[in-house]
Formats: sequence, C-alpha cells, structure tokens
Amino acid sequence: MAHKRALEALDRTLQDIRERNCLMGGVAVLLAGDFRQTLPVIPRFRDRHLQTNLMLASRHRISGDTFKKLR
Repeated sequence: MAHKRALEALDRTLQDIRERNCLMGGVAVLLAGDFRQTLPVIPRFRDRHLQTNLMLASRHRISGDTFKKLR
C-alpha cells in the first residue's frame, strides 16, 4: 500500500506538466502491485490513522469494477 499523498502528488505533478486540471492531467495511469502485501509502516501509528493515510482513502480511489484480470 502506498501513502495516499504519494498518489495525490503524482496527480498534481501531471496536472501541472500537462496544464490540464483534470484527474492525472488527462493521462492514463496504470498502477500495479501486490494488493495482499503488508501495510506500510507509519510512525506513531494509531488505528484511526490507518484509513485516512492509505491510498484506498484517497479521492483517486477506483471501484473494484474498474479492475480486470490480465492473462
């Protein structure tokens, strides 16, 4: 899992470079990884911080219906 701010920083950077104020600057972004991996280490972690600091809580969250298995 990535910290949600990493994805948000990528979004802002692409919007700035492409000079377009739409999601990811209008660029198609493919993210991949092992979604069963362990959670990130968050200093001074509290349970309430989990949901707010993970990428899944980001405004860029995509529904599971969007994902397709690649063969």
